[in-house]
Amino acid sequence: MINQDIEWIPCWYCGKRRAVHNHHAFGGKNRDNSEKYGLKFKLCQWCHEDGPESTTHKPKGEIAMTCKIAAQEQFELTVGDRDMFRGIFHTNVLG
Repeated sequence: MINQDIEWIPCWYCGKRRAVHNHHAFGGKNRDNSEKYGLKFKLCQWCHEDGPESTTHKPKGEIAMTCKIAAQEQFELTVGDRDMFRGIFHTNVLG
């Protein structure tokens, strides 16, 4: 049987479906930085691409912003402070 050895991981956001995509919290010019600092989330197809509120359809919607907030919080806990985050990502979603 095909793919029987792949672990079933629930979607980080909804927890309902199988996570099949890595969503980089900060994309575009910051995609490499998201990769470098591990700021990515395992999302299902619906939350990442297909759903009307997906990160693809609404890059500033609830799912995308929840990922961005969690990513910045994780960065500030494990890597550096807010000024360092702003210097690297040129944004601040925590206010």
